[in-house]
Amino acid sequence: MIQKISQTSAATFSPRSRHHHNDSNTSTTTTTTHNTNYHINSTLFSPDGTCLLLTTSTRSIGILDTPQQLYAPPLQTGEHDLRNASCVSVSFHSPEPIYSTAWFPSMRSLEPDSCVIAVASRDHPVQLIDAYSGKVRAAYTAIAKGDVVTAPHSVAFSCDGGTIYAGLEGKIHSFDVSVQGPPISILSTTPTRKSRLGQKGILSHLSSPPTHPHLLIAGSFSKSVGVYDTQCAETVAVISGAADGGGVSGSGVTQVEVLPDGVRVLVASRGTRAMQLFDLRYLGSGGGGGQKRRNGGGRRDEFVVGEIERDAVGTNQRLSYSVSGDGRVVCFGDK
Repeated sequence: MIQKISQTSAATFSPRSRHHHNDSNTSTTTTTTHNTNYHINSTLFSPDGTCLLLTTSTRSIGILDTPQQLYAPPLQTGEHDLRNASCVSVSFHSPEPIYSTAWFPSMRSLEPDSCVIAVASRDHPVQLIDAYSGKVRAAYTAIAKGDVVTAPHSVAFSCDGGTIYAGLEGKIHSFDVSVQGPPISILSTTPTRKSRLGQKGILSHLSSPPTHPHLLIAGSFSKSVGVYDTQCAETVAVISGAADGGGVSGSGVTQVEVLPDGVRVLVASRGTRAMQLFDLRYLGSGGGGGQKRRNGGGRRDEFVVGEIERDAVGTNQRLSYSVSGDGRVVCFGDK
C-alpha cells in the first residue's frame, strides 16, 4: 500500500566544510552563513544513504551529509529528533541552469573513486563531477543535427554504472562512462520529427530500474512514457495522453520510476491532481491489462491501475517524489 506522508519534521542545518582538505583549483566552496535568497530545485539521496544532493535556483549543487541523529534509535514516537541536527556540506557552482543530476549507482562514501555525479546543464556536455572536490572528471558530448553540441534535459546511469543515458528531444544518447566524448549509440524515440509515431518531445526524465536492468523508462514533456530495451535498442512500449483524457494525464511528464516491486510504474505530470500508476507488464500489450476505470464523460483510462492524489493543478513546476526502499511509502511535494 502506498501512503502519502503529509507532515515532515524540519531540520536546521549549519553547513560547513565537508572535508578537511581544500584544493584551490576546484570549484568547491564552503558555506559558513545561511543564504535565504534561493530555493531548492531538487534533492536526491545517494545510493548508500549517507549524502543528500541538492540543486538550487542559484545554479549551485550542494552535498549534505545525512544527520548523525538518523543513525541513532528513534524516539518513543518512532521519529528522530532533528531539531538540533547539523550536517557538513560541500557546494559548487554551475555556470548555467542545471537540468538533471544522477548519482553513480555503486556510490559509497568510504570509496572516494565511486563518489561521482552526472550533471546535465544548459549549453554544456554531460559532466561527471567528483562529489569530494567538485572537479570535472569527464565530459560526454551530445551532438545534435549539424554537429552542434546540445545539452540533454535528463540523465541516468545504467544499473551497473557503466553507461550514462542522456535524454534529448526525440533521442536517447548512450555514453560509455570510461570513454569521454561522443555517444557510443543513439536511440531515436520517433522515426522522424514530424512523425506521429513513437515518443515525441523533450525527454524530461530517465530511469533504469534495478528490477529490470536492461530497460530504460523515459518520460516526455509531450505527455508520454516510453519503455526501451537497451540491449537491443528497441522500443518496448509507448503510452501517451489521449484526446479523450485517457492514458497519461496532465501537460507533461516530469518524473517516472518503476517501484521496487518491479511491476508498477509511478508517473508524475504537470497540471494534474494525481500521480498515475501503470502496470509495466501490460504497457506493451495494447490492451491495457490493468483495471479499466471509467471517468466522467465515459472515458476509460485503459492502462491506469491506481492513482495517488497530489495537487499540481495550475503549476508547471517539476513536482518530484521519492519512494521508500520497500515501495510502501511515497513522499512528494505539491504546490
